[in-house]
Amino acid sequence: DGEAVVTGIRADGTGYWEENFYVPEMPTGEYGITAEGEQTQDIGELNFEIKPDIVLSPDEGHVGIDLTATGHGFAANEDVVIMYDDSQVATAETNDKGSFSGVSFLVPVGIHGAHQVTAGYAAGNAASAIFTMESDPPPVPELISPPDGGRVGFIGRVTPTFEWSEVSDDSGVYYNLQIATSENVTDTGEFADPIVSKNVSVGTSYTLEETEALPLGTYYWIVQAVDGAENESDWTAARSFRAGLLP
Repeated sequence: DGEAVVTGIRADGTGYWEENFYVPEMPTGEYGITAEGEQTQDIGELNFEIKPDIVLSPDEGHVGIDLTATGHGFAANEDVVIMYDDSQVATAETNDKGSFSGVSFLVPVGIHGAHQVTAGYAAGNAASAIFTMESDPPPVPELISPPDGGRVGFIGRVTPTFEWSEVSDDSGVYYNLQIATSENVTDTGEFADPIVSKNVSVGTSYTLEETEALPLGTYYWIVQAVDGAENESDWTAARSFRAGLLP
């Protein structure tokens, strides 16, 4: 397209030569490649097309990480919208060479695995890249209270508080609590017939509400940690407790 990209090329005795070069930073479109020299006859022009492309840094990580997108080969001086899956997360403006850089956003909560990041604009041209959400499960919590085989409450229906240890995960964490009258579990480790199932997003304890109060009897409880990328820890081993001191 009128810009010299390689000079000083020398052919061998048969007139053959081969050379690599980096495509200059230019807006989207079709461009021609020619070769010329003092003793070279005119040759036909070869055409190639520059298309939009984006690069993510990093291209894998966890929920909340700062993700930066850099783009080349877009139309010059255009507004570009950055999408993470189906949600707009940032905007950018290309320069006169059809590029943008340093556009950052925080990775939103989402399931582990591949997520598509797309940069596009009104003209319809778009480019996409894949960000891979981490798939490491959080540690298994430890059950604290009630202790295994312990008793809670006195008479009537009781609303005990359940406590477990905190676990940490780069993608953030919440907990699943289950209570059952049988310690039978499924292949995944959760109770087969829970009577209480709760998601606890704040803290490491849960107190039953009056509508969840337990009558006299023996019960079992388990806890699981889940991170912001929906990676699940194993369930804890079941602990038993007795509701009520009487009879």
